[in-house]
Amino acid sequence: MPFNVGPFEIIVAAVVIGGFLLLITSKQRAGRPPQSEEARLASRSLDELVAEGWRIESESTEYVFLVKGRPVNHLLHFFVGIFTLGVWWIVWILVAANGGERRHTVKR
Repeated sequence: MPFNVGPFEIIVAAVVIGGFLLLITSKQRAGRPPQSEEARLASRSLDELVAEGWRIESESTEYVFLVKGRPVNHLLHFFVGIFTLGVWWIVWILVAANGGERRHTVKR
């Protein structure tokens, strides 16, 4: 017997589940003092950072240079913008400004 579930029920279920997950994560974070991303990254070991998805770009005797993310594919965004008559270029500007690769330096 198939379930008779419409799009409204799916949206309601997604909102309820999303609200529950948001409540759980906010309660978990309530006990910890806020830390900047720089302080959090500096306190972690290299193995933990690599496990989180950071890649070692280069190393020296004193520093390790890490990178996370992928470069923005500007050619793809350009052609999608042409097909959408320039509307997509607004998204492209936001992605180029905020997306792409993030870099971090860790002192050994």
